[in-house]
Amino acid sequence: MSTAPSATATSATLGDFLNGNSGAALAAENITWGALIGAIGISFASFGAQTFAFVLLRWRLSRIYRPRTYLVPERERVAPPPHGVIAWLKPIFATPSLQFIQKSGLDAYFFLRYLRMLLKIFVPLALLLLPILLPINRFSGGDTESKGISILSISNVAPEHTGHRLWAHLFLAITVVIYVCYVIFKELRGYIRVRQAYLT
Repeated sequence: MSTAPSATATSATLGDFLNGNSGAALAAENITWGALIGAIGISFASFGAQTFAFVLLRWRLSRIYRPRTYLVPERERVAPPPHGVIAWLKPIFATPSLQFIQKSGLDAYFFLRYLRMLLKIFVPLALLLLPILLPINRFSGGDTESKGISILSISNVAPEHTGHRLWAHLFLAITVVIYVCYVIFKELRGYIRVRQAYLT
């Protein structure tokens, strides 16, 4: 008869817990630069194939990509999108919100507004975080230099630098949380305003 496995407890101090595995990248290499470039190349190839398929199919499958140009009554029709590979992007950003709601409905309007909200969140954060955190992580390795893409991660910060260089990560994390909550709050106020105006 077999015995039940017993759990083994490891003793760890509060300092070990709060350390967050600092300096782990110094001992091991995770992702290589070649793997990163290969993944980016595959992503761009997939993006190109999907964009090429969309450009080919959007005029052939008009019931899917532009049904409101001819399947609805005359007063509810919208102008067909312009020809060209990327010419259809301009009306998305140039069409006034009220006209977009009247012609396409609230669902389509709020989907585009959701995509714009994601741009409002991630583009400014990338412009703020990357120039600050990447140099801190890269040049905080101590005596032993890690290899591969790990030199840009927080795990590259050597234990002797954790006391003063991880404060930037903390302050920027708090900034990210406050900024994302602010953007979501503003979008929810806009959602309620548009919804009330549309229902009344």
